[in-house]
Parts: sequence; structure tokens; C-alpha cells
Amino acid sequence: MKPTSLVVRVLLPALLLCASNALKPPIVDDPAFVAIARQIASAPTDPYGFEFFWYQQPQPASEVLAPPVLLYWLAASMGVLGGEPAAWKWGLLPFALLLTGALADLARRLAPEHATPVVWMAVVSPALLPNFNLMLDVPALALGLAALAWSLRACDRGSGFGALGAGCLAALSMQTKYTGVVFALAALSYLLLHRHWRLALILAVAAALPFLAWEGFVATSYGNSQLLSASSLGGRGVVHTGVGLLCLLGATSPVLGLLALAARGVAPMRLVVAGSLAALPFVWIPFLRAAPVSSDYLPAGEHGAGVEGLGFAALGIGVLVALGGCVHALLLRARTAREEKPHDATFLLIWLAIQLVAFSSLSPFLASRRVLGLFVVALFVIAHAASNGRARRAGVSVVAVWGIALGLLYGIADLSDARARARALPRALHELSERRGAPTARATWFTGHWGFQLQAERAGLRAVVPGVSQLELGDWLLVPTGVKRQHIWLQTGALEHVARVRTRSAFPWSSIPSAYIGRLPLRPQADAQLLVDLYRATRDFVPAAGTPKTGS
Repeated sequence: MKPTSLVVRVLLPALLLCASNALKPPIVDDPAFVAIARQIASAPTDPYGFEFFWYQQPQPASEVLAPPVLLYWLAASMGVLGGEPAAWKWGLLPFALLLTGALADLARRLAPEHATPVVWMAVVSPALLPNFNLMLDVPALALGLAALAWSLRACDRGSGFGALGAGCLAALSMQTKYTGVVFALAALSYLLLHRHWRLALILAVAAALPFLAWEGFVATSYGNSQLLSASSLGGRGVVHTGVGLLCLLGATSPVLGLLALAARGVAPMRLVVAGSLAALPFVWIPFLRAAPVSSDYLPAGEHGAGVEGLGFAALGIGVLVALGGCVHALLLRARTAREEKPHDATFLLIWLAIQLVAFSSLSPFLASRRVLGLFVVALFVIAHAASNGRARRAGVSVVAVWGIALGLLYGIADLSDARARARALPRALHELSERRGAPTARATWFTGHWGFQLQAERAGLRAVVPGVSQLELGDWLLVPTGVKRQHIWLQTGALEHVARVRTRSAFPWSSIPSAYIGRLPLRPQADAQLLVDLYRATRDFVPAAGTPKTGS
């Protein structure tokens, strides 16, 4: 790869991905992975040998679905880079470079005429840019795509060493997130298509042995298998999954439909018109009525269609139709076998089929990150179809700019929401200090998970365990609304409601929590990202388990 291409396709997008992540405070499931990484830092041979408070009760860490690769990396980052989450996120730069390098290598092979736009459309996309965080999905994708790129090179060269390296990368991907099995199967299918039986066997063994060895270690050491726990989650119903796929594709991947038009040779100005129409469902979101903050952390109306849901579903239908047209074109290309590498089209179709099956069977709940793998393979399918001489470079550039703009919209929404949420606890603690005057020995308790939990623990607050924690007269309790939290009754007569703190994002679009749970990843901004109620205990009591309630 030329130095200029290396900078434009690999270095710059990786730096953008890491920088946008480092600016964002920890959110959603980040605290769970941080807790296990801290355990690894102190006891590397006993990664799950502790109890972790998550949801209602402390539970064995081995019950939290968290394969080890990213967690060991985070533990090393903590030791080398210090105790700040932003530093740990910069420590993920090698994953970002691996991701952009693999994307660039695959794009150079599968869509050589449009390699640079493909890389940028993938990295700065609604499915990828906001979903890096300290979570598993993007590192697993990086390792999986690297395994795929290595397997293609190994096939070209007949290299057993290359197949071994691809298998090891596939094992690492699967032990970062179990959905990495998609890339192992895709890499294996490519070698089998080319009848490299020996290389396929090497890759399969190299991927399976480390994976199974770790699973055996966990099952033997902790008495349960995370793999079996993950498989028991299963998928959702066909209708739920189908509607969810339409909404998520329409919300995160409309650029695929525009790229398919470019592949058919549509003129740039017509693509501008089509892009303007496709932007309408996103433009009208700030004008919709915002849902109130829910004590169940899901936006109200999440299970209904919603106006934005109808717009996303319509875009999703367009994406599937466009993708179907490109699939048909690749089927014809595979049959005629007149292209320079006749198996590339067949391979892409097999990879797409594997990813569709994985989405429907391995997604325990819907979220924007669930379509990340599907978006990437669909992007390559359409970009490969666009490498037919009909697509104009100017048209593909127009589509790339449109897709990057949408990705930045999501990225800014996610960053703004996360920073608004991060302001809630400091404001609540400031209010608390104003209320109680001089510091006292009284304990301060909290409910709440996700990023709020990590902040509260770092501030020295104590988590409420329903039915167990003993609050005493004069203790303080912080109860957030808008984040997943313990289910407790806020007993009348035991607690005095003292104050409420509200934090809000000024950005009109909102992605938290809807991008992380549900099928509508972008919503109108609510009146508040988080509400934090401050209570003072008026007598000794033990908070009982029950449906969450908030004070007023």
C-alpha cells in the first residue's frame, strides 16, 4: 500500500475513531467490562473469581457474558496508562488500526476502484462510530476482519503460515465476542471455495483449539460455560426480528441504498436528490414530540411503531431492495465467472448469508450494534457490484459524503448524550454537599448501573442491594431515572425527598439509551438525559425489592 493510501485509509480513520471514543465518558455496559479488567489486573489467572454487582444482586462475574480478549487488553491498559477511562480508550488504538487496515485490505481486493470511500463509509457510519466505547463489538469486528483478510492472502499464496495466523485471529475474535464465529466461517468458506483443503484444515484447527481450551478452562474453574449461557439466550421471534432489522437498517445503513444507485450508474445530481429524500426521516426527528424519561430506562413508546419508526422502516425496505438488486447482479457474475477473480462474488454472497443467519439467531435483543457485521458485509457486496465500470467516481464520492455526514450525526448525538449523563452525578453530589453542609460520617448510597454506576463507585458511594443494604437515619440515597437500576420500593415514611437534579443534552437528536436497546436508535431529545433524586433516610430501614418509583 502506498504511503498516502496508508495515511488516508488506515491512520486517519483509526485516529478519528479513537478520538471520538476518548471524548465520550463510559456508558451502558462499559462498567461491567471495567470491573472484570480490574480483577484481571490484580489476579491474571483468576479473571472471573469475584462477585460483581450488576442489576439486582451481586452475582458471580463468570455469569456476565464477557469473553477475555478485550478484558485482558483493558487490564494491561490500566497498568500502563493509568486510571482514567479516556486513557484506556486511547489504549484501544491498535484495535482501531487493525480494523481500518483490514477494511483497507479487503476493499483494495473486493472494491479496488472505490477502496478509500468504502473504508470511510464503514468507519464513520452510524453502526460503527458510536459503538466503539469500552465494549466488545468493534474489537471483535477488527479481529474478525483481520482474520478474513489474512485468509484471503493465505489463499492467494498457498501459505500454511498465513492460514495459521488467520485461524489465531479468528479465535481471538470469537473470544472477544462470540459473534466472531461469523468471520471464522467466512474465512473457512473462502478457502473451501478455492479447494485449499489443507489451508482450511489449518485455519479451522487454529481457530477451534484456543477457543475450546479457554471455554474448558472457564467451565472447569467456575462451574459454568459462558458459551452455553450465550447460546441459551437465543434469538427473538421472526416478526420481531424482521421488523427490527428493517428499522435498524433504515436508521443506520441508508447509505447502502444510495451506493447501490451509484453502482447502477446514476448521475451525481440525481444521487444528491435521492440523498435529500433519504435524509428526511432524520431531519424531522427534532420536530417530533420527545418521549419523557422513563424509570424503566427505555424511551416511552419504544415498543410502538412511532413516526420515526415508520420512516426508518421505509428506508430499511429501500436498503433491502437495493441490496437484493446487487445480490442478483453478483449471482449473475458468479454464474458467468468472467471476472478476474470469479470466486469473490460467490464468497461475498456466502458471507452475507452467514451474517443474516447470525443476526436472526445470535441477537438476544435489538440494538444498533447488532447490524454492525451485516452493514460491513453489505457494504462490500454493493461496493463489489459497483466495481463494474458503470459507477462514477463522483457519484460514489457523493454517497460517501452523505454517509459520513449521517455517521457524524450519530457520533455527535452519542457524545452529547454521554457527556450530559456524566454531568448528573457531580451535580447531584454538589447539591448534596449544599444540603448537608459540613461533611458527616453518614453514608451516601446509590442505585443505577451503566456509566452512572462506574462514576458512583469511583466517587466512593455504596450500591444498594435490595433486601440486604441497611440504611440508617440520616443516610443519603441517590436514585437516577433514565438508566437501568435496581428495583426497589422507595418507602413512604422511611425516605424524605430533598431535591432533584436534571441534566440535558442540547443536541436535538438523541441516541442514548435507544441506540443500545431497541430498534429505533435515533430519537428526539428528551427533556432530560438523567434525573437524579436525592433522598434522606428518616429512619433505619432495608430497601425492599420491587418496582422502581421516583420521587417528585
